[in-house]
Amino acid sequence: MLLSRYMDLWQNRTYDHTGENAAEELQEAVRRDLNDEWTHPRVRKGPSEKFAAAAKRIVFSNLSAEEKTALLAIYLEVLEEL
Repeated sequence: MLLSRYMDLWQNRTYDHTGENAAEELQEAVRRDLNDEWTHPRVRKGPSEKFAAAAKRIVFSNLSAEEKTALLAIYLEVLEEL
């Protein structure tokens, strides 16, 4: 369910997901977002900048407080791994 809410926030991204393990797929999507893999290499930003932008988008979205907290926690977890 959280993967679908993530995809609602970033509708313009194409992402192939199998639906087999939504948690792993969500973490992979977040990793790709923080690494700015959907942007042309010449204009890519660092993970910290991407995290700040994602956090702002999540906080000001119409997601429930629980969904916002869960998505931000995943972003923080993946950011710490990078």
